[in-house]
Amino acid sequence: MNKSSGDPSYSFDKRLIDVLKDSTIWGKIALPVLMAFTSKYAVSLYENLAQCVNLSMKQHQEYTLGEFRELLGVPPGRYKAFGELNKHVIKPAVDEVNALAPFSVGVGPKKQGKKVVKVTVLWMPKDSQALEEATAEMQRSKVGRRARITGPAEHVTAPLPSLNRLIRSLPKLPASPKSSQ
Repeated sequence: MNKSSGDPSYSFDKRLIDVLKDSTIWGKIALPVLMAFTSKYAVSLYENLAQCVNLSMKQHQEYTLGEFRELLGVPPGRYKAFGELNKHVIKPAVDEVNALAPFSVGVGPKKQGKKVVKVTVLWMPKDSQALEEATAEMQRSKVGRRARITGPAEHVTAPLPSLNRLIRSLPKLPASPKSSQ
């Protein structure tokens, strides 16, 4: 606080200024998108890619499998085989980020012999139609999101009324005069 004028003032540590001045990675994390995720691995993938998605000269990053596991926050010793990691962590996280984020992402394995040793992560901004679809999905309930994203969701039509209900809903016909015999 400036004592003479009463105006607030602030300053940054010189070490922070040097770090910020030389930083090449900046990201914008949209809180509504972040809050829409249901998977902690999708949150980690989104947060890390949000830093890179606006870099003009870079649209992919290669990670060792260990680095990628750490980036996603997979506990050590969990999902040891790549197949398990891919099935339970990578694919669901990629599907969710692709459904909700303003960018698309792809993850591809790099093998050495038969063993996966690295993964390549690719990203690109979405077009306007894909952005509209992502925004619409964010507005929907989280309940059923996994099924909507992966495709096995069944869309049920409204049930048909029973025959008795249909008959009861028909307009009453005027009574016909009885003929005398």
